[in-house]
Amino acid sequence: MAGISKNLKICIAGIPKGVRAAVFDEREGKGDASREIINEMANSEWVVEAEIDKLYGGIPVKVVVRCAGFIPYQYQGHIEPRIGLFHAAKLEVDRVYNGDTSNVPRNWDSAQEHRNAETKIQALYRQYRKDNRKARIIKNSLDWGTPIIGALIGMKFGVVGIPIGLIIGYVVGYFSSKFTLRAMGLD
Repeated sequence: MAGISKNLKICIAGIPKGVRAAVFDEREGKGDASREIINEMANSEWVVEAEIDKLYGGIPVKVVVRCAGFIPYQYQGHIEPRIGLFHAAKLEVDRVYNGDTSNVPRNWDSAQEHRNAETKIQALYRQYRKDNRKARIIKNSLDWGTPIIGALIGMKFGVVGIPIGLIIGYVVGYFSSKFTLRAMGLD
């Protein structure tokens, strides 16, 4: 797939608002200041979102979520080149914790919240891929280029050929654009 933007996107869903998630570069040693890639709080949609430099593409990372009331969460993976990291965290309630500062939302169901997070991540990933600049260029070229080519070919057949070529060009452009987006997984 072609490059989507100058930066890579990190999205981690399933984290209640105000809870922090950090992503660490596993190539760096513990305690190294450059090891921490992001350390952000979740927004009101229970998602941690950030953009990072494209140089991080392909590196091994560790996602860490630590919060009062939840069992410490870790996930090890890689940042996908040209895309980033899209992950649905599965936070489990710490049944042993008895402190006063728990950040666990009322009626938290880990399985249900994880399913919701997976759905959210899939939607964010799909949207991020649809925002692909090169895919938009291909789609616009097919949408506008084929009618123009159809009209130019129709000119060989005189005045009647131009509108017929234009109509055929629009139809071919519409279907080829849909087919191309489906083939790229962007439908």
